[in-house]
Amino acid sequence: MKLRTRVCVFFCFIAAYAAPYNGDEFEFSQPDGSSVAVLLFGDEFHIDAESPDGYTLIRDKDGWICYAKLSADGNEYESSGIRYTGKNTQPSSVKKKIRINSNSLREKRQRKREALGNGENEYRLFPKKLAKTSSDFLSAAVVNDTTYGLVLIINYPEDDKKSSLTAVQVEDALNSPTNSNSVWSYYYDVSNGKLMYKNIFSTIVTVDKSFNYYDDTSEYKRVPELITNALLKFRAKLVEEPELSEAFDKITTYSRNNRPTALALNVLHAHSPRNWSKGTWSHKGWYTGGPPGDGSPNLYPSVNGVYFYDYQLSALSGRNFNTMPINTILHENGHMLMGWPDLYNYDNTIKDYVGLYDIMNTGTAMPNPYLRDKAGWIDVIDITNANATLSHIANSHTAYVYKRNSNEMYYIEARAKTGRSSSIPGSGLIIWHIHTRGDNTTLNSRYPYPQVAVVQANATSSDWINWGSASSRATFVGPARASFNESSMPSAQYYDNTMSPINISEVSTAGNTMTFKIGTNDPLPSNGDADLAPVFSPQTTTINIRVQTINNSIVLTNLPKNAKVELYNLQGKCIFSSGESLNRENRGSDNLRISVQAKGIYIAKIKFNK
Repeated sequence: MKLRTRVCVFFCFIAAYAAPYNGDEFEFSQPDGSSVAVLLFGDEFHIDAESPDGYTLIRDKDGWICYAKLSADGNEYESSGIRYTGKNTQPSSVKKKIRINSNSLREKRQRKREALGNGENEYRLFPKKLAKTSSDFLSAAVVNDTTYGLVLIINYPEDDKKSSLTAVQVEDALNSPTNSNSVWSYYYDVSNGKLMYKNIFSTIVTVDKSFNYYDDTSEYKRVPELITNALLKFRAKLVEEPELSEAFDKITTYSRNNRPTALALNVLHAHSPRNWSKGTWSHKGWYTGGPPGDGSPNLYPSVNGVYFYDYQLSALSGRNFNTMPINTILHENGHMLMGWPDLYNYDNTIKDYVGLYDIMNTGTAMPNPYLRDKAGWIDVIDITNANATLSHIANSHTAYVYKRNSNEMYYIEARAKTGRSSSIPGSGLIIWHIHTRGDNTTLNSRYPYPQVAVVQANATSSDWINWGSASSRATFVGPARASFNESSMPSAQYYDNTMSPINISEVSTAGNTMTFKIGTNDPLPSNGDADLAPVFSPQTTTINIRVQTINNSIVLTNLPKNAKVELYNLQGKCIFSSGESLNRENRGSDNLRISVQAKGIYIAKIKFNK
């Protein structure tokens, strides 16, 4: 009989939605053919541009990048008439780092959203079902199954608006399991092998109109036409190439408006946009059709019966021509595949609580353990009632959670500046403050606190400090930043200003394995051993399995019939396996006693028939 149910039980022996830009440098051309360095701050909905020495920039009506000034009402940037040459000219008539007011910024962002389809990230449950609440972060892929998206590679008719990258090179950057920098490798690694994500490739399509036509500087108004034209070209290729049509049929779909809709559409075009946050600038949007480019009315074309909605558009050039914008593609596919939210601030109503520690903010680090937990990618151990010395392997597929309730909690993990976390500012123990009803993009009465925050160990008060060089010291490391409790600085405080009883102390120095203490030194009640107490996971209660720790043994009671049990330590080593069945000499009806050599946390994997 097939074993269908798998339950993980955790024990502890006591005493042992666009990728953002944050000063990213890009090269832009002036009308005379010269190139200038421009630093960008923001995302596809709004970008502020600066010179390297901090002066705000704007492209004027004649196409020149000039130093900017504010309009009289503070709602707009206006050209000062002083052209930016790329040098630190320090004009005396303009000010550094000027910004439009917040209300104008919000209005501009909303107009951009409307231009891009005004959709929301949807939380999808594979296959063809949609979650109903925005608090659910559900994987679009089934374990050991492959999720497929579509890549459209677009060239323009002009000879100088074609990418030198071939379809083979692009496919390697997205799909190669042997290329550690590929999109496939990233999601395979951070999901612990549970998300295998590939993109179906078309041959390169050449759209009908010029790059300058599609790169119109009025918001993103011609992007729907660009996508429509490219999809029609791709659909014609499927008729001509049966093998490509067969591959296309693998694309992962869900039901939207009773139509099979592709989970992800990655549109990669050949030339760098002329202006930031307009035209064909890289962005995440929602496609609902557009003009085909021949004067006909708007179309919403399907390809082999499949429709498209969520898409991301990226140029095959950025800081340098003919490069793959992998960071942006990884971030945008986090939206499309998983429905993950942006974890950076959209305006000055909220601070940046995450920084480079998470792909859904900026950089290439693995997602935070809350998102990975909700996706089912990691094993999480509840230490809310623990009194223990714990260890954690940095960058592993495990984490600890300390819960206040179902909405507010702390996730705890060790990170080291290696592998998928090589881009983080600092190594050490990261304490993530999570509130499921929060929002990292803006603050308002509905979302009055962030959803995800890295508790900054170097903060000098309970308030948040600015990122920058300080972010490298945000992690907890001993001996200088070794505790987190109601008396520490920063203090352990919930968002309603209630002090948290969490008590983390004696955090070790940063390393591949870190240790820390949780709880107090007070004795805990137990069932026979004064220094032993189990840490239960919620799964145990759902099937009524009882757990005890007696004389350096784990005792399981009320096991289902024919249950198979495996016991692992936190290093992933199996230290006990019952094999195909549990013999009665070892268990006595429905009980099982497993002796262990060392005190610590163990993971029991139990398989049984319902």
